[in-house]
Amino acid sequence: MSTGLTESATVGDVLRNANFSIYFTTAFVSNSGTFMQGVGVPFVMYELTKSNTWVGASVFAVMIPSLLMGPIVGTLADRRERKLILLWSSVVQLVAATALWLLAINDALTPWRIIGCLIVAGFGAGFQNATAHALVPLLVPHDQLMPAIRLNSVNFNVARVIGPVAGSLVLSEWGYRSTFALNALSFVVVIAGLLIVRPRQVVYSDAHEPWLRAFRTSIDYVMARRSMRQLMVFSFMLSAFGASVWQLTAGLVAEDYHADESGIGFLIAAFGVGASVCGFVLLARGDRFRRSRMTLTGVTGYGLGAIIAVSTGHIEVGLLGFAVMGAAHSLGGVASTSTLQTQVTEGLRGRVLALFIMSSFVGIPLGSIAGGRLGDLFGLRPTLGGYGIALGLYAVYAIVRLDRLKLFDNS
Repeated sequence: MSTGLTESATVGDVLRNANFSIYFTTAFVSNSGTFMQGVGVPFVMYELTKSNTWVGASVFAVMIPSLLMGPIVGTLADRRERKLILLWSSVVQLVAATALWLLAINDALTPWRIIGCLIVAGFGAGFQNATAHALVPLLVPHDQLMPAIRLNSVNFNVARVIGPVAGSLVLSEWGYRSTFALNALSFVVVIAGLLIVRPRQVVYSDAHEPWLRAFRTSIDYVMARRSMRQLMVFSFMLSAFGASVWQLTAGLVAEDYHADESGIGFLIAAFGVGASVCGFVLLARGDRFRRSRMTLTGVTGYGLGAIIAVSTGHIEVGLLGFAVMGAAHSLGGVASTSTLQTQVTEGLRGRVLALFIMSSFVGIPLGSIAGGRLGDLFGLRPTLGGYGIALGLYAVYAIVRLDRLKLFDNS
């Protein structure tokens, strides 16, 4: 079966590209640091408040600033040097991570101070997300784009394993303060890498068009294309009812699995293991699968994994459920990102990628804070089980009403 794009390059060809390899390696370090801190923040927030709503609010604090920056960042990525944007975004996140660490070592953390640091980090991440995706096509020749996209996805998902496992060990041995320190250090590494890489130069769009009008152009572009509209809805659903589940692991571990803090890292790591194994399969065989089937399998698997994870109070079953969700996340993420990258025109790449990421950044915080609140009222297990059922119903809708998402196979 074909993805709709002929591939002549291999993963080895992409990795022999010095610019991509440097970016790939340093981004992996930074992603691992972010996931390491992602173990520490929910732990300390839950310890301070004993509230799933506050844990959900910490996710909200990171995602919403990134969402608000979408219209600016998408246009900026189509007008200015993407490498420079990433450098400044990393500097802002370094400042936020360092502030969080300094507050922690001085025993000055409060829920609102954590939220404040996360908001600053969220603004920095807002400049990073769409721009990082838009930079990849400038680091490799066109015939290497598809394997580069899959490598970029595997990079993120392997970091999702290494970061939480390392974060769990660091949390157990040296405490949450060390997870914050190592995350700050990881931004130093990625800044150094960005200073070295030399992306291909492109001619950017006219900078005289008003910024909001330029972003409206991307909205019109998406609304005029059925496959793009379906992509945005898919991204929202997978984020609101899928990715938000593992944001609530701290409460799930404490209230339902009755495990210690290391359980947070192990659950997130199980998610990463599933995502990584699936990612490596896609690296080797991804050109044989239709993106529409990968997408449908991903959303169905996400719902099934969520239901498995909360079907019992045993963390061992939870690990299996999170691994299934991880594999589903990798399938859906690679398929949807590949679809967008191969269907969007270069002049609008940054803005359309920003819209795509905004659809995710609306879903994750809404799903997290709603799930946290519902979890406080009714319990996390029935709440997250309901999320799994919602994804299953969406999969049925996509099969019956959206022609099995076959438009995703076009290029």
